[in-house]
Amino acid sequence: MKNSCFSFLKRFPPLSFLLFLSFLCSCSNDDSDSGSVDKDALVAVHVRVGESWNGEEVVSSRSTSAASSSVTVPLDKHWSMVATLEPVEDVHSRAATALSNGVRYRVIAYKENDVSASGYVNHADYVVGDAAPDFWLPVNKTYTFVCYSYGNSNALYDFDSLISGLFVSPDNDLLYYKTNVNITSASSSFSIAFEHVFSQVTVIATSSGSNITACSATLSPNYIADLSLNSSVATVWGSSSAKALSWSSPNGTSVSSNASTVFSNGEPVTLTFTSITIGSTTLTDKSITFTGKSMSANTKYVLTVNFKAKFAGVVVGSLLWAKGNLIKIGNTYTFQSSQEVYSGVWNGGDYWNWCTLDPTDYTNDYRGDYTASLDPCRQVAPAGTWRMPTLAEFDALKATASVYGTYNGVNGRYFGTASVPVNADKDNYVFLPTPGYRDTGRMTMGPVGSNGNYWSSSPNNSTRAYSLSFYGSYVYASDNYRNIGIAIRCVSDL
Repeated sequence: MKNSCFSFLKRFPPLSFLLFLSFLCSCSNDDSDSGSVDKDALVAVHVRVGESWNGEEVVSSRSTSAASSSVTVPLDKHWSMVATLEPVEDVHSRAATALSNGVRYRVIAYKENDVSASGYVNHADYVVGDAAPDFWLPVNKTYTFVCYSYGNSNALYDFDSLISGLFVSPDNDLLYYKTNVNITSASSSFSIAFEHVFSQVTVIATSSGSNITACSATLSPNYIADLSLNSSVATVWGSSSAKALSWSSPNGTSVSSNASTVFSNGEPVTLTFTSITIGSTTLTDKSITFTGKSMSANTKYVLTVNFKAKFAGVVVGSLLWAKGNLIKIGNTYTFQSSQEVYSGVWNGGDYWNWCTLDPTDYTNDYRGDYTASLDPCRQVAPAGTWRMPTLAEFDALKATASVYGTYNGVNGRYFGTASVPVNADKDNYVFLPTPGYRDTGRMTMGPVGSNGNYWSSSPNNSTRAYSLSFYGSYVYASDNYRNIGIAIRCVSDL
């Protein structure tokens, strides 16, 4: 049997009314009494209620499993995620704060240190912000008070004195408190400082570039708790069911989930992003496990995950376009430091005849089909990660809309936008500068600064290959003699 909170009570058939009356009488006439306690000796017990989380000092003094832990997981050839799980100090960790209005809680009085059906004396249910009910107890006795709440306004199960514990899902924020109090007068009262039986976790997802616009994730293990009324330490009931985390309209380079309560039973924690969209890239079913690390009860945690692109660039469709034109410096194949940079000289290392590994070999006139071993993009470390784009991929880039403009004062063309972006957004789009070209089989240069020409890997015939070309408002596919020296912008498959 369960309510909407998926909370259960251990219960047995109820006592008869006569037995219940007999039981209450026995509470007033046990061996410690000097005689019968009349009605005038019964007092109303008043309680004040709040809740608190473990503070940073408390957390750091416990086992190392509660200390912060960082894990790096490579996701694919382009992405990795670095995750850190750490306890955080709550601003109210040193004093209990009031529960929110409407939260329900229960206070049960037992004979001193006898949390059982035979020790039961009385109980009362409260709603924060409402008038307190009567809670009558004989005076001059010490009682063990057991208090609990689901941390919300949902109705508590009807009480049965034979109840020995609770089955509670972490969909609730289970609160528990137990104390001994000596009731001596009509003004007797005590304070309830609830502790949380579960952990609370907030996940922060960050990226070093594009905005995160969609995010869904789960945390496991996550169990239903079996909590004895005599103890604040829960045990596991049933099997784990991963806790779904939620984000409210994420849109930024750092997005925080809503705080969630989790019961991981001290086991290592695994976070799984079922889906996360970063810019135009969507990653699915990416998991990270904190081996040997767990979350403690009554403790808040922040789990920060930084998604890092291994290679800087711009994602368009299913391709990552490199952050700059290809250049060979000495024996190293790499990219220019920024999208707009080019040398402008024939032997600057960034003008290439088609299918050559030496950019200074202006006489190369390869007549064969495209060969991966002659693709200079594939030489960029790690080898094989990048390649020359095909003509079809240039056509797809051209179809995204484009505009002629400048980047840091350098002429070129933006792809993926119909208007020149503001400075802060310029690297969100592919920008190809206008480096001109090296004349066919010569060391002389063409219109540097006004024309853009970029090799594709697609041949036209034995002497010519296709390229993307543009100047001014014109952008088109062209073919060039293979021994002309033009720029290359490499791509990588996602």
